[in-house]
Amino acid sequence: MRHIPLHFINTAHLSILEEFLYEKYRLGIRRIEGPEDFSPYMKELAEKHPEIASNFCDICKNGTNASLSEEDFYLKNGQDVTVKSNLRYFQKPLHSHQFFEIIIVLEGSCVNHVAQKMITLHKGDICFIAPNTPHEFFVNSHDAIAYNVLVRTSTFQNTFANIYGKHDLISDFFTGNLYHKNHCPYILCKTDCEDDLVEILYKMIHEELSPQKFNERYMNTLFELFMLLLLRNHEYHISIGDTTDGKKFESITAILTYIQANYRTLTLLEAATFFNYSEGHLSRLIKQATGQNFSEIIQTIKLKQATRLLLESELSISEIVDEIGYTDNSHFYKIFKKNYGCTPVQYRERQG
Repeated sequence: MRHIPLHFINTAHLSILEEFLYEKYRLGIRRIEGPEDFSPYMKELAEKHPEIASNFCDICKNGTNASLSEEDFYLKNGQDVTVKSNLRYFQKPLHSHQFFEIIIVLEGSCVNHVAQKMITLHKGDICFIAPNTPHEFFVNSHDAIAYNVLVRTSTFQNTFANIYGKHDLISDFFTGNLYHKNHCPYILCKTDCEDDLVEILYKMIHEELSPQKFNERYMNTLFELFMLLLLRNHEYHISIGDTTDGKKFESITAILTYIQANYRTLTLLEAATFFNYSEGHLSRLIKQATGQNFSEIIQTIKLKQATRLLLESELSISEIVDEIGYTDNSHFYKIFKKNYGCTPVQYRERQG
């Protein structure tokens, strides 16, 4: 089975392969086993483009590949990042895989079924899908343009660690928290398709089509630059809701950023008041995003800051306790040992 070829999508016309797919979609043909099932127009196309006709039959019979879950099928030869076209009028079967998938919509709209929900993505929308999440994607319009960026899990994690730091709440939200079964396994971001983001995506496509020297490092660098620009301009335009264009759009990253900036003394009531939410509603948002309640997430931040200070400063334990907002040394020791299996002093000695 061959890969679906990467190409620059043009709203002015369909590719030849998309012409086959559109004819199948237009006529409501459910199955194509071979040329004998072709419509008259498909037969005309097949005479002019026999190789594409063969690829079309292959796609109709087998989808993209029987091993959709295999990371190395898509990320070959040590690749960490790759770009794929979304064929119009080809409904990908329900599938999952071991890497992160990022759907970027540049024009029009398309439908994504993920986590048993139907999400309509519009121009400028970017959807991050966690590994091992069943989903299917369909573009049923001539004027839609959408690309997928596939990222190896380790590269995705390292990118956010490089941007935010290993101890940052937003980094955790984008990486580790996407894996937990009780969390929403996708994240949505609304953009305006800014030229600088689109330019980076097109550079990635050019490099994918014509790999040059240092290809892997170049692609990784472009992806990190793409994420830097996205988060610089749209950190507060990220949600875990079902849509990106409703009045109830809620930026979970804005909430997490506020909590992280004020964790030392922040209360749930103060945070809820700041965002004009009820305490119950804010608690539900935080739980949905992180799998933790407000108190647990405050404790997580404090402990991460404590480990950072233990390793990166010469502050005494008492000074660290005061710095992170605890008032009782014995309480801090008890929580620290419960989470790390050792005392703060032992942690500093072992890790330092």
